[in-house]
Amino acid sequence: MPLFNPRLLEKYTKDAKPLPLEHEAILSAWAENLAKGIYDSETKNDGQFIQRILVDLLGYTESASGSAWTAQKNQPVGKGNVDVALGEFSVESTTIIASFELKGAKTKDLDAIMAGRNKSPVRQAWEYRPSTFCWRLCGESFSKLGIP
Repeated sequence: MPLFNPRLLEKYTKDAKPLPLEHEAILSAWAENLAKGIYDSETKNDGQFIQRILVDLLGYTESASGSAWTAQKNQPVGKGNVDVALGEFSVESTTIIASFELKGAKTKDLDAIMAGRNKSPVRQAWEYRPSTFCWRLCGESFSKLGIP
């Protein structure tokens, strides 16, 4: 069973404009690098994911962009830090809408228990959730997304 209803996808994408050439280039380079194994390591490539996918492709902003921003790396939440949080951030306030627990592309099963942690990447991200309601995307492995 598909994640999205094919008829709805067709209905809402039939008049979609083609991707801008810059976005096509970003996605093509990302796919090539995935195939080469460049994104197999989480810690070496989390900055690339944030910059190329979240900022350049999707339009989120980082703290260097001014007094308010929408993407924050290593955001403290509860007893830990999420790898990337999306929301509304400033010096005065933080509102998290979604968080990412990043894993390298070699991480094939985001629901599998990680050695030494006794929890899955999806569970790890779930435990970082703030006490207030927030919709979250998590367990991104540079090639797939887990949604708890």
